Amino acid sequence: VLRQVYDLARNVGMKEVFERAFRDMTSGDRFQKINEYTAPILVFYGDEDVCSGVLRQFSEEITKALVKKGVAVHAGIAGQLDYDDMEKTIYKAVLGFQAAAFKNVFFQSLSGKKLQFWLDNPVFNQDMIKAMPKDCTFLCQDGNYADFIRKYYGYEAVVLPPGGCGSEWETLQERPYDISFLGAYQLPFAGVFRHEEKEYYDHMITHSGETFFFGMCEMQKENGTYVSDEESADRVRKMKHVCQYVINYYRDKVIRSIVEHGYKLHVYGNSWDAFPMQEMLVRHPEVKGGEALVEFSKAKIGLNVMSWHKNGLTERVLNIMRSGSVCLTDYSEAVAKNFNDGTDLVIFRLDETQRLPELIRELLQNDAWKMIGENGRAKAQKRHSWEVRAEEVLRILGETKKNKKI
Repeated sequence: VLRQVYDLARNVGMKEVFERAFRDMTSGDRFQKINEYTAPILVFYGDEDVCSGVLRQFSEEITKALVKKGVAVHAGIAGQLDYDDMEKTIYKAVLGFQAAAFKNVFFQSLSGKKLQFWLDNPVFNQDMIKAMPKDCTFLCQDGNYADFIRKYYGYEAVVLPPGGCGSEWETLQERPYDISFLGAYQLPFAGVFRHEEKEYYDHMITHSGETFFFGMCEMQKENGTYVSDEESADRVRKMKHVCQYVINYYRDKVIRSIVEHGYKLHVYGNSWDAFPMQEMLVRHPEVKGGEALVEFSKAKIGLNVMSWHKNGLTERVLNIMRSGSVCLTDYSEAVAKNFNDGTDLVIFRLDETQRLPELIRELLQNDAWKMIGENGRAKAQKRHSWEVRAEEVLRILGETKKNKKI
């Protein structure tokens, strides 16, 4: 359009008038504000082979939600995008999901605020986090992770968990499965620890409500070996394998407490080959993305065991709730804050797994699960959809107030 107007102005002898008017328009504050406001957001697509494709699903969902809000979005795999186009484009923001692309100098040089959704424990990701650009803001699914990133890595960090997704099954009342679990399984540790590893393992097993970092600090204070927070974090990093064994121990304990009381559990993927009580499992192939959403919707109860997110709200909790199943999950401060136990979902504590059979019996008896499942579905859909998360992203960018449309 501009080229045609320019040609017209030149043909009628008004080339200089047009050029002067164009310079005046594009150099003004108003033009700059409009240009920034209408600029696109660049979204890096997550790797579809990581964590059963959840990072790819997240990036696709936030892209669709932002477009629904009227925001232009450039999206794709970092290494497959057009570098020349990116270099010429003014971006409102650059957004990723634990995207390694942010370590690349080229991507750091792009215009726009850098936003990095962060899901994992930052104690174990020091090298990657420290390689992020200084203007990066971390959007954390766990409040403890946001606190840690701010205090020990010096970045801006806010609590913004992923959103939940529904499926076409979500309103069905008749469901073929009683209980399903879409998590993986690993055997509890049966080897030999070094002395300090055994001490840390025993402390975490008997303090299941503590984070791995806080647990290390407390253990050292109790035995008189505490040095500093930084060195304590370094010790946790060196004992990452011990932390995984703690997670495995409790996941196994939760599963056994259910199946040993006669409840069949629907599970997915080959990791369950290692579980000793195969007769109590109903095995299904691994599922990813939208397939997982359908499977959530086939069960009356969806079991969730956190990977030690003590103040986190994960997509699995939200997806189970969006499906209309009752989410039966271990305690997290964020879950308890956002939902009502016994009304929207059902919460158990890792040190009280003996209560699980009775909780399940009460839910299945007289179809009590239906009301809780519907309450949870409605609340998760209203408050924790990807559309709501897109609104929060725009609020962080200063473009909209909380709960107010653009």
